[in-house]
Amino acid sequence: MKRRRSAIVGLAALAASILVLAQSPANLLQNPGFENQLPGGWTTVPATASYGLIYRSEAMVHGGKYSLRLFPTSVNTSPLAAGNLGVTQTLAIQPYLGKPLYFSAWMDVRGPVTALVRLIGLTSGGDLYFRQLKQDAQTPAMVFHRDILDLPNDPTLIALFVSCSVQGADGVATFDDVTVSNDPSLTNWPMGQPDPGPPLEATVVIRTDQTVRRVPASMFGMNLEWV
Repeated sequence: MKRRRSAIVGLAALAASILVLAQSPANLLQNPGFENQLPGGWTTVPATASYGLIYRSEAMVHGGKYSLRLFPTSVNTSPLAAGNLGVTQTLAIQPYLGKPLYFSAWMDVRGPVTALVRLIGLTSGGDLYFRQLKQDAQTPAMVFHRDILDLPNDPTLIALFVSCSVQGADGVATFDDVTVSNDPSLTNWPMGQPDPGPPLEATVVIRTDQTVRRVPASMFGMNLEWV
């Protein structure tokens, strides 16, 4: 009897853990923290492969052991993120048409370069819907960035991809814990929680001996604000 009860308890615990996993918000990216060897779900643009070095680094991380580092050279001079040194990952787009996608990343730069994370929807006609995260100031530690891409319900949208790239030719850009999700909680969006700011202090002085404005007798008994 005890053995059977233990088995039932074990199955219940397993079912509960499976339910929690099923309900957990999902990051749509593979290898978002670059803990696995590259490419690991990411791809490089062959035309920009000679623009610098792409490697995993332990020198600066936000979570885990590794981050992505892009070390551009003097030929990394394109003004467009798609033409710069970087990596991309393609995602399914049909499930998210007409819905918001929340994305975030931890980023850092050293030197006169700009780190970019872009979430891009591509149409069959070549048009783009995109938002980007940008880090171009050197800070003591990695900086958290986040944004929302509202994908329209456009039947011509055929592809969705995210890119981590660097603009500039002298420095290094670092990326870690990149997230794309249709669940705002995964990117720490405080939805429906406005910040009213600190309490405001005010002083009201009532001078009973002075008449500012008389209330018409016809309004007696009404709920009103008289200014």
